[in-house]
Amino acid sequence: MPRNEENALPLKARFRTFAVARKKLPREAADRATAPARIEALAGHVQADVRAAAASNPGLPKAATTALLTDTEKVRIGLASNPSLSLASAKVLAADPAELVRNALASATNHLSVLERLVHD
Repeated sequence: MPRNEENALPLKARFRTFAVARKKLPREAADRATAPARIEALAGHVQADVRAAAASNPGLPKAATTALLTDTEKVRIGLASNPSLSLASAKVLAADPAELVRNALASATNHLSVLERLVHD
């Protein structure tokens, strides 16, 4: 049975490789220098911390925000903290049931109508 390169590594080495990647991906997703296409790909990653970092990146393509609006609370907090969030997405998050999401939005948004909505929160 052929073994791929990753499985040929000893278990400790595979774990170290995974641990490094786990730390590296959120940093890459949050980095403003990361290409929009890469940010969009990371926004669909299996790990919530990677998606949350991508969601907070101002370079996040608008098309990627729709799926993130209904993601985990951690991801929605990341999205709410994105200063480039569209008015439509900000309005959705202003009605989010999680207080931490609304607080993050209040700290980051520059949409007056959203801030007016959050004042009554």
